[in-house]
Amino acid sequence: VYFIFLDGQVKKMSFGDFSENHRFIYSDIDGDGKNYFLFSDKNKLTVFNRDKSERFSMKFDENIDNSMNLYKVGKNLKYIGVSPTGTNKIYLLDNKGNEVKGFPMQGEGKYSITKLNNSKDNDGLNLIVGGSGKYLYNYSLVISAN
Repeated sequence: VYFIFLDGQVKKMSFGDFSENHRFIYSDIDGDGKNYFLFSDKNKLTVFNRDKSERFSMKFDENIDNSMNLYKVGKNLKYIGVSPTGTNKIYLLDNKGNEVKGFPMQGEGKYSITKLNNSKDNDGLNLIVGGSGKYLYNYSLVISAN
């Protein structure tokens, strides 16, 4: 990872060897004002702290390819979503690497979490995902934003 500053300074950070097909996200996942380094490569998801120490990692039965996404719930809390190829399962993880209650769920590929109504709290969240046999799933979610 290269950081390029406005004064022209360049800082390089290395987190190990990844394949050319890895995915990378740099984001604050717990609302503490600090960004974390999220890598998905083949069947492994790894999250590093700012000091390059490993926050958590998780291996899946199949490759997660380009399915890693972040989903914002509440003001600052983000969840990590992945979908291992060919498993017909989707996962949602909290910022410590724990599966959210009720996951994995049935579905394939990238998915979306959004509000489909005008609810002011998180009771109105829906997860929309495709599935095998050309199905489209709409799951109602209640996720604590604490």
